[in-house]
Amino acid sequence: MHPTNETTDKWASIRWFSSVGSVLRRKEAERSAREFAARAGVKEVRLEWAAAAAVVDLVKDVAMMESPLWAFLSGVPNRIRQAADASGRFETLIGILEDGAAEWFHAVFDGAYTVFAPYGDEAVRLAVGAALYFAALATAWEEAVGDAEPNPVEPAMDIFACGHWPVGMIGDCLYLV
Repeated sequence: MHPTNETTDKWASIRWFSSVGSVLRRKEAERSAREFAARAGVKEVRLEWAAAAAVVDLVKDVAMMESPLWAFLSGVPNRIRQAADASGRFETLIGILEDGAAEWFHAVFDGAYTVFAPYGDEAVRLAVGAALYFAALATAWEEAVGDAEPNPVEPAMDIFACGHWPVGMIGDCLYLV
C-alpha cells in the first residue's frame, strides 16, 4: 500500500455523475467550465448542456487533436513526469495513482452505470475513462507539482465534483452533461 494524498481522498468522496440530467449544481459547474477553458487559453467559450443519451455521438464528434482543451491537456503528463523525476518521487507517484484508481473505480463505475447504462456499454466506458483520466491527472499534479503552479485540471474535477462531466469542445463550444 502506498501513501495517499488529500486529492486522492477527495476524489473517493465524489458522487460521480449524480447531477447528470438535472439542473442541480449547473451554475457551479458552468463557473468551473469557464475557468477550465480560461486555463486552456480559450478566451471566448460557449457552454452547452447535452443529454446523457448524446454522449457517445458527442465524444465521436469531438476532434481531440483540434480541441484547444486537448492541446492544453496533452502537455500536462510531461510536466508531471518532469516534476516527479526532479523530486525523485516518480515511483511514489505511480503507487499513489495505482491505489487511487483502484479506490475510485467502483464509485466512478457505479455512478456512470447508473446514468449511462441505458445508452449502452460504450457510454459507460467513455464516462468511466474520462473520470479516471481527469482524477489521475489531478492527483498526479498535486503530488508531483503541488502548489508551485495551479493545477490545470482542478476546474474539470470541480465539474465532476458537481456531479457533471466536461465532455469536450467542438469549436468554441464546451459540452457538459
